[in-house]
Amino acid sequence: MNKNLLHFIIVISAILPASLLLLLSLFGAFNLMVRFEIVSILILLIFVLGILGYVGLIMLLFPVRNKEREVLNIILLICGICSCILFINFEGGTIAWKWIFTLEEPGEWFILMWPTLVSFGYLLLNIKRLTADVL
Repeated sequence: MNKNLLHFIIVISAILPASLLLLLSLFGAFNLMVRFEIVSILILLIFVLGILGYVGLIMLLFPVRNKEREVLNIILLICGICSCILFINFEGGTIAWKWIFTLEEPGEWFILMWPTLVSFGYLLLNIKRLTADVL
C-alpha cells in the first residue's frame, strides 16, 4: 500500500470521530460562555484544547516540511492529547481510566481514544523528524 494513502486513511479515520467531539466541544463551549461561572473554566479549557487538537489533526492532511509549521503542529497535537487526559480525569477519574484500559464499549472507545492515539503517534513522528533535522 502506498505510504501517502496509508497516512491519509489513518488521519481521516481519526478526523471523523474527532469531528463529533469537535461539535460537542463547540456546543459545550458556547453554552459555558453564555452562562459563565468561574467553576466552568477548567471545562472551557478542555474544550479549547480539544478544538486546537482538532486543528492539529487537520494540519496532518496538508504536510508542509518547514520547522515552524512542524513545531506548531506538535503544539496543537499536544493540546488535543492534554484535552483528552484532562477530560478523562475531570469527568470520570479512575472509573474512566478503567473503562479505557478494559475496552468495555469499543464504539465509544474508538470515538474518544482513536483521535488521541493517532495524535500521539504523529506527535512522536513529528518530534523524531524535527530532532533528526537538528542533529
